[in-house]
Amino acid sequence: MLKRDVRRLYLYAVCLFSLIVMLVSLVNLAGIVTEAAMPVPPPVPLRPPPGESQEGFQAQAEEEQILQMAWERRAKAAQVARNGTALVVGGFLYLSHWRLIRREESDG
Repeated sequence: MLKRDVRRLYLYAVCLFSLIVMLVSLVNLAGIVTEAAMPVPPPVPLRPPPGESQEGFQAQAEEEQILQMAWERRAKAAQVARNGTALVVGGFLYLSHWRLIRREESDG
């Protein structure tokens, strides 16, 4: 009897944990989609330090902005992959354990 109760507690705990993981992943994915849908504000023009030419400074600033945007895209892609994987794994864990719970309840 105790062994059965411990098993049932384990199955319900895994289902709860996997639902929480799926919920957090969905919230994170929704945040990423929302950020992607919102327009990016235009960059603030910078002034060169005294003694530097405007053209050279501007070219360097544009290059840094391009690199920054590339890193941000890469980070967003990694977040989407991480949260998508957590959503799939959490869904699989939930469904497999919930099926076991339903089978045990129908068996008596």
